[in-house]
Amino acid sequence: MLTDDLLNLAILIPLCPLTAFFLITFLGRKLPRQGAGIAMAAMVCSWLLMLAVVGAWLVRLASHDTTPFEINHVWLELGAANINQNLSLQGGYMVDSATAVLLFVVTTVGSLIFWFAMGYMEGDPWYPRFFAYLSLFAAAMLGVVISNSLLWFFMCWEIMGLCSYFLIGFWFEKPSAMRAAKKAFVVTRVGDVGFFIGILALFVTSPGHSLTFSDLLSMPAVQHLINLQWSFLGASCSAATVIALLIFCGSIGKSAQFPLHVWLPDAMEGPTPVSALIHAATMVAAGVFLVARMYPLFAGPALLGSASVPLMVVAGVGAFTALFAATMAVPSFDIKKVLAYSTISQLGYMFVGLGCFGYSAALFHLMTHAFFKALLFLGAGSIHHAVHTYDMREMGGLARKMPITTKVYFVGCCALSGVPFFSGFWSKDAIIGQAYRANGPTLQIFGLFPVPYYKIIFTLAIVAALLTAFYTFRMFALVFTGKARDQHRFDHAHESAPIMTIPLIILAAGAALIGLIGTPFEAANLFGQLVKFEFPASLGAEETLVLTLVLFGVSILIVALGWWLAWRAYKWHTARTPEEGGLRSSGLQPAYSAAAHLWYMDDFYTDTLVEPTMAITAAVGYFDNGFVDGILVNGPAWLAVRISHACDWFDRFIVDGVVRVVAGFSGEVGALLRRVQQGVIQIYALIVFCSVFLLIAAVLYLR
Repeated sequence: MLTDDLLNLAILIPLCPLTAFFLITFLGRKLPRQGAGIAMAAMVCSWLLMLAVVGAWLVRLASHDTTPFEINHVWLELGAANINQNLSLQGGYMVDSATAVLLFVVTTVGSLIFWFAMGYMEGDPWYPRFFAYLSLFAAAMLGVVISNSLLWFFMCWEIMGLCSYFLIGFWFEKPSAMRAAKKAFVVTRVGDVGFFIGILALFVTSPGHSLTFSDLLSMPAVQHLINLQWSFLGASCSAATVIALLIFCGSIGKSAQFPLHVWLPDAMEGPTPVSALIHAATMVAAGVFLVARMYPLFAGPALLGSASVPLMVVAGVGAFTALFAATMAVPSFDIKKVLAYSTISQLGYMFVGLGCFGYSAALFHLMTHAFFKALLFLGAGSIHHAVHTYDMREMGGLARKMPITTKVYFVGCCALSGVPFFSGFWSKDAIIGQAYRANGPTLQIFGLFPVPYYKIIFTLAIVAALLTAFYTFRMFALVFTGKARDQHRFDHAHESAPIMTIPLIILAAGAALIGLIGTPFEAANLFGQLVKFEFPASLGAEETLVLTLVLFGVSILIVALGWWLAWRAYKWHTARTPEEGGLRSSGLQPAYSAAAHLWYMDDFYTDTLVEPTMAITAAVGYFDNGFVDGILVNGPAWLAVRISHACDWFDRFIVDGVVRVVAGFSGEVGALLRRVQQGVIQIYALIVFCSVFLLIAAVLYLR
């Protein structure tokens, strides 16, 4: 069939940027635009292939065929004598609705970011290396998206982590960038350890010992894992719950959720296109995609009529992180770090959606977030290109100097804060509404007050939405409105070149309009019709038009309140410095100070983990150098050297000395005897006569 032939093209999508990576690595500056042209062309090819693949998938859905398209290959044969069968590790590629969404997001947003980076990074001495790393990352992310097994998924997942390390520390001559790269790599590896253990547990416990999603996530396989009970310290727990939570560890690390969120703000040390591509639009979203891909495992208990502990944990972690990160964005004056905390918060919303049975809502927010957050990050890059700083205290009044950037940035702010009819309004409200409608267990607060669990999640999401509107408008006001707070920077500010502003305009159009495909009205909700996961009706209350309109009204009031509070707190039209009239001077000073210090989480990790670990490593190093190396290695070596010196002295002065004395004596005797070897017969006769005489005298004497 033609559709199958087109779906087969999915494997070529990651191969295009992978080919660009190798070409740039080996040819580099010899290529057009020092490799940037090849990288851009590869992403455009991937985008065109994506159109063919997604179009074929939509045609397939139109024919009511929702079976994922899958091509599988044997990667490695394993002998398994203990179960009397041979096992094989298989991997390949697949296309389903979730794949189609992520392919669209990564190739579309990625292509625009590559385009922007061609102008932003121009003149950098490591220009080719940057696009080589960026291409490898794009290939790895696209590999994650189309993988049909946890084996290939994890391989590409780790390549993404490596590329993140390379790109965050791209300007490795900066100590801060070097430290941020190491921090990101180590923290995300912590989550990946849990993820890898979960993969191993799945391989061991799944009925077919397979790692392909089609085998792992079939209902018989999920039910087998739910029924399989593991005991630990006298407690019994379902294997499905344990494995799902282990896999979720990988999502917590990659998507920077509490408590592994600390790496993402520091990752802003990398170039701004890196922040846009890896830390807003793609890599951090991979953690959300992992839970979405493994959703039958997470939701299995709910599908069978009981509470799903994994989904409750996902929702709880997401809701807390959404609020927690939003509080840290409020006092920050680094525009990229504000966006970093915002990213952490918005990823929390996506996990709330997944945890509240809002599979479609979560992926919808993932898509809209990619557009408006990439727009905001690239907008921050455009601002930095003009004023050469990310500190909002040195900005102000830039609307007069950068009209295009101002307009597109305002669109991004509206989408992020949830202004009605922008993309973020539709997607974030879908998640909040899902949290309100979800049915779940009831918690006893202090043993007295029964509170439905998902109503707590809803409340946290609402408060986070209020803070989002506040810090978003605060950011826009400090950068673009009021008076210039650094006249020198303001005088030299200018609008960015078209190679940077055109991608911003396209992203702004997406941030404004793409939400229209996912409105909550059933007939117009195209996204929900294409990307869905069927749950029993008992898990969610019936959605009514009245409830939808009420939630819309609540959302609009939250946005209006957040923007009004930002105006009251900062009064940007008259304040010459951000501190005047700000939260620093209000009654919220203690909370403001704590949030400004990131709630002391970095200090806590430094005091409890980093410094003790460094002290332990120093002690181990001292023990290794002093005892192991000093006594067990260097000591015997020193003794052997001294013994060898003694042996050398004995050999040279005793053994060789005796030899030299004997040789010298022999030489002297020989020299003496040579004197009588004259060749004269009379002398020889005299010697014989004397010898005979002496011999006769000796005989006579002895007698």
